[in-house]
Amino acid sequence: MELKIGRRFFEINDKDVVMYNGACWQLITQSYFDGWHYATPTMSKTMCDKFVKKNILVHFKTNGEYTTDGRKFGLYYYKFDVTKLEEFINK
Repeated sequence: MELKIGRRFFEINDKDVVMYNGACWQLITQSYFDGWHYATPTMSKTMCDKFVKKNILVHFKTNGEYTTDGRKFGLYYYKFDVTKLEEFINK
């Protein structure tokens, strides 16, 4: 299933992982060549929030979670539900 992230299209399957670190959403299982180095695609916050609400992105792991000043921080990992993603794209 092809998904447009930024200006590029990426082939998404059920093994792809999205990481949320509290500031940005990154598709950490894929990369692209940008200038002189490889870069990790950064997904938009609105797209990821929509995908989480529709259960297209499913939380499966939390790493290094801590709380300070009443807020939770850490690394949160999500996987794609490819069948729901396909239904969403074909709508």
